[in-house]
Amino acid sequence: MSHQKPRPSGPMLLWIFALLFLAGAGSPRAIAQRSDRDVLLRFAEFAKRLDALPPTPMGKGHLGHIAPGRSVHLRFPVPRGPVAGYWLHLGNVVAYSGRGAEYQLILHRDAPDGPVVYTGPVIVDGDAWNAQNSRPIDLTSTVAATDRKRGLLDIFVSAKVRGDDWTVYRHNPGRPIFASAAVLTPELQARIAAENGLRRRGIALLPIPRKIAFGQGPAVRFPAETPILLADLAAPELRNAADELRTVVFEHTGVKLPEPKTAATAGTPTIVLRLAGKGETSSRELKEPEGYVLHVRADGAEVVGGGPAGVFYGAVTLAQLVRPTASGAGFQAPVCEIRDRPAFKWRIIQYDIARGQTVNVPYVKRLIRALARCKINTLLFYMEDDFKFRKYPFLGRPGTFTHAKARELSEYAHRFHMQLVPQFESLGHAAAVLRHPQMAPLRENGAAWDFCTMEEGTWRFLDDVYGELVEAFPYSEFIHVGGDEFETAFGKCPKCRQVVAKGGLGELYALHMNRLNQLVEKHGRTTLFWPSHNGPTPALSRMTLQYADKLDKNMIPTEWIYHGPAAYPTVAEYQAAGFKDVFCSPAVVDYSRVWPDYPTTFRGISGFFRWGAKRGCGGAYCTTWEFMHGALIENSMYGLLYAAECSWAPAGTSRDDFDRRFGAWWFGLGPKDATALAKLFYQPVKTADAKDRRADFWRGGRGATHLLWLAPDLVLTDWVLRTPQAVERAQVLADLMDAAVDQVKKTGPRARRHPLTLRAADLAFSMLRYAAHKPLRLNRAAESYSKLPKLDADNRTRISAALRQIAGAFSALSGEAEECARRYRYFVEHCGAYPGDADALDGQASALSKTATRLGALADKAAAGTLRALPSPGAMGLLTGRAVRIGEWSPKTVSEKGAVLRFPLPADLVRGVREIRVSWEYLRGGHGLAIRTCRLVRDGKTVADDRHAGWAGAGTHGNLYTLTPANPVAGGKLEIVGEVRSHGGNNSFGEVWVVIPKSTVR
Repeated sequence: MSHQKPRPSGPMLLWIFALLFLAGAGSPRAIAQRSDRDVLLRFAEFAKRLDALPPTPMGKGHLGHIAPGRSVHLRFPVPRGPVAGYWLHLGNVVAYSGRGAEYQLILHRDAPDGPVVYTGPVIVDGDAWNAQNSRPIDLTSTVAATDRKRGLLDIFVSAKVRGDDWTVYRHNPGRPIFASAAVLTPELQARIAAENGLRRRGIALLPIPRKIAFGQGPAVRFPAETPILLADLAAPELRNAADELRTVVFEHTGVKLPEPKTAATAGTPTIVLRLAGKGETSSRELKEPEGYVLHVRADGAEVVGGGPAGVFYGAVTLAQLVRPTASGAGFQAPVCEIRDRPAFKWRIIQYDIARGQTVNVPYVKRLIRALARCKINTLLFYMEDDFKFRKYPFLGRPGTFTHAKARELSEYAHRFHMQLVPQFESLGHAAAVLRHPQMAPLRENGAAWDFCTMEEGTWRFLDDVYGELVEAFPYSEFIHVGGDEFETAFGKCPKCRQVVAKGGLGELYALHMNRLNQLVEKHGRTTLFWPSHNGPTPALSRMTLQYADKLDKNMIPTEWIYHGPAAYPTVAEYQAAGFKDVFCSPAVVDYSRVWPDYPTTFRGISGFFRWGAKRGCGGAYCTTWEFMHGALIENSMYGLLYAAECSWAPAGTSRDDFDRRFGAWWFGLGPKDATALAKLFYQPVKTADAKDRRADFWRGGRGATHLLWLAPDLVLTDWVLRTPQAVERAQVLADLMDAAVDQVKKTGPRARRHPLTLRAADLAFSMLRYAAHKPLRLNRAAESYSKLPKLDADNRTRISAALRQIAGAFSALSGEAEECARRYRYFVEHCGAYPGDADALDGQASALSKTATRLGALADKAAAGTLRALPSPGAMGLLTGRAVRIGEWSPKTVSEKGAVLRFPLPADLVRGVREIRVSWEYLRGGHGLAIRTCRLVRDGKTVADDRHAGWAGAGTHGNLYTLTPANPVAGGKLEIVGEVRSHGGNNSFGEVWVVIPKSTVR
């Protein structure tokens, strides 16, 4: 996006976003006083949208640059009745470039300097600020009797911004500025009372149903021998629902209900599970196969489903309602009626097994059960080289899918009204498959990234693959064919270039995608695909929308947007293009992070699913990616269950209420423990004081994950020397992870269910604590090493003691790494986690232990008087000095054919230096950089070089080059020169750093 354009907000923001109300019946005044602490309920039918009035800016476009501190006058209608809730929707207020350092929204009423009625949080990211502004702002307590009498409320919007400007998009039908208001009515009071009832009774329904009405009287008591009645004992769908009800009741209360039957003794409570009869389909819930009606009355409980899945979901909801009795005999449930149905037909969770995961059948079954109980009906597996095809036995990594595993899991999931869907990358992103020599003929232009469209062998292969996948996943209605991140390598072979020459890139893209669709339809399935986003040129960008007129419309784009923006306008673009459906695909932002970025996750899931539900999308599809570098799917469960909540009922609830229900349902915790643990999961790096910004550096998880996997001998040179306030920041992380580990351990004994999730969280926080300890301990060790006195007889005892102390720091770190590796292997063995991560932790432990042993040997020699010289700090991984960024590379400067990159080196920086270390650091892009040689050049002449093969990209290795000129560096024109080559394309970005060791300066 241009540096001069404001960050976009949404067209039509969802006024049905949720409204805040009091956790207890009461007057509008009471509701206003307590609304900020309340359950965020879904009262869309009670809320009325109120479009802004002049002098609110009207028309198209935005107001241009607005300097921090200036204000914009907005005016909104106010209803005359008793206002139960009043919210502003200001998604039109956005950052201008989005590249500022801080943003904060401030609202005054009546005048620019009038009373402040809202002060938003300080946010350091422009997209996050836009998304924050799109959320309803509760001004219920601001609306006074005089406002209701006048029928107007004047608001002056201003912003405190550092490093940017802000702007406001004008009000128009496609991009409204509006308020929503709910007037207290009898119907609204009934809804408030129902939600109050859930909280007061400590009931954790997840997802929360659409309609709940609690009856009068005490809870209904069910004895342990309560019969479950089925009209047809032979119907497997009803038996499965009854079995799951019995299982969950036993897990939650210890009561083992008897086997289902068809009749019961009169006068005893019963549980009836049945399909709706012909006369009951007038109910909207029972018109839908997944809808249900649940009654709990004095004579027992009845679940009526619109279809078998509806009976199953109603049975699980009943299981969530039950509580043990005080006496321990039987269980109880409140008198109530629940009417419920899903917002999305397809509620999908994706499990990425392509990054080193193995398919652990018992663990996947646990995942299926857990998600089905929260009404997820599709589990999609992202695969690359992750299936053992009979016709292509060389494919399929060890431990991943086989026909037998896929069939077993598909049959198991079918019992829970869940389908398993395979994804197979069938255009780009196919390197894992195409790297096999047997697949060489199918590579586009010889590069193992894209399948060649014009090679007929491609289509024979994919036909075979789809045939086997359909056999292995028999209940899937879909095949996901991939279809993104192909653009850079696309259309380069001679035969493909001929098509492009005649019809353009769009012709080749459409030919490939339509032929994929024809193959999928041949095998009786519907095509899901990732639409094209950004490519290296305009013609290779947004290809799905750009060439939509050429594409079959009976395949479904799964639109992927993960960062949680304020708006999702491309949904309407795909719909306008004529595709039969669009699936909304946010993510649990867990990819290659030890702990997921949950603020971005929750913002993205709630925003995208609300947007899609409003526009009639059929699929809510939450992705996960890259379970490696310490990422475990178990640590994504908090986000996956939030996706389950929002895909069933996207209007959602407040995060506080979800946290209570998540902790109660998943762990069996009381409200206080549940909320505290979920808050820790949401943001473990949040400091107690909102004004304390020291933890900001660690938010999002990337920095801490990078530090964790940084080789011990590079921690000082590649992190401490380059990162401002590195040691102070590491101490903040260590303190926060100490607190996180303590909280998990204290909460654990009170959790009655899913100890595996707590075990995974404890491991993640322990790994991040180890990451923080690395720079802390190694920096102290480096300072001690640099202060060692001169080697002579008088100092040998002091030197020996100091060396042993330094060795102790390495030993302690080695022990931490070894313990993390041991605990990680449990997840490798029992959950299918990536074994390479455990190996990498063991590798760090071994490297640290070897250095500790070496230091111990030096200490022995020092004590014995036989140590002649100390190794250099760099040789011990204890380098001190300076790190300076001298340049960068980008797609404009690198090439697959090779390039020579030159970076000026300030003479004053290296004057008198005898050693220079050069580090090539990959930042982003689809392609890495191979480095052949790195040289120090003075006045055009090479004075030092290091020739070895290095790689900066995924799996970076050998990217550090040591230059040691024969004489100390003097003046002249100095350059660092590298001979490099990009691979697979030139979409590569990175930085070049030099490290000047302190001990090498004369």
